[in-house]
Amino acid sequence: MLRSSTAFRLNDMLTTNLVSLEHNINKFLLLDQQINDGHIFNVWPAILSMCYPFLAHKHLRDCLIIVVLRGWHNKMKLNAYHFVEVFAGCANLTLELLRGGYRGSAFDIVFESCHNALSRNGLRLLLDAITSLREGGLVWIATQCSSFVVLCRHQSQRCEANGFLGNTQRPFVVLGNHLMEISCDNFKEIQYVYGLIQRALSEAAPALEPLAKGPVKMNDIGGLLGGAH
Repeated sequence: MLRSSTAFRLNDMLTTNLVSLEHNINKFLLLDQQINDGHIFNVWPAILSMCYPFLAHKHLRDCLIIVVLRGWHNKMKLNAYHFVEVFAGCANLTLELLRGGYRGSAFDIVFESCHNALSRNGLRLLLDAITSLREGGLVWIATQCSSFVVLCRHQSQRCEANGFLGNTQRPFVVLGNHLMEISCDNFKEIQYVYGLIQRALSEAAPALEPLAKGPVKMNDIGGLLGGAH
């Protein structure tokens, strides 16, 4: 149960920001229709209802409002996380942040099978962690790059003609597409925190439809990823 002072702050925040939130989400969905042919509108409801069954059959606008409100509620808690590292691999970033006294968590299937972001429970776990970040927190998403790097383009066949979705008859390409869709979907959770997808702009990933036209901004990391250039 929230402390009374926390509840008052939360109520004040909701009253002040709810109208603005609805306005921004409506603008976001309109932009999706205009430049993305409604890709987000068509794909995200299934992802959200898979994780949160109570959102099934609701309009995407209402789903997004509910999910963001959950994040606002969680960030008022005193023990809110500072960071979440997604597809963490060796989790070196998490290790250094923990050493620095920050609170957070790393998610990767190499740690636990329940961290599988392509499963209902795994994605729910991840989204719940992201919506438990405090204001000014960090979401670091290091999506697997093997099917996007230049060295793999002959096998993946990612090109402008197919929207950089590649040869979808190849399982590793389909896996890459699913992971990138989930990475893009994670950004809908981010309110008042910093989100970053770890990519090199020479990859095919930044041109992939969910990233090129979705709610994501990326900066070139300048060859820091092996095999990316």
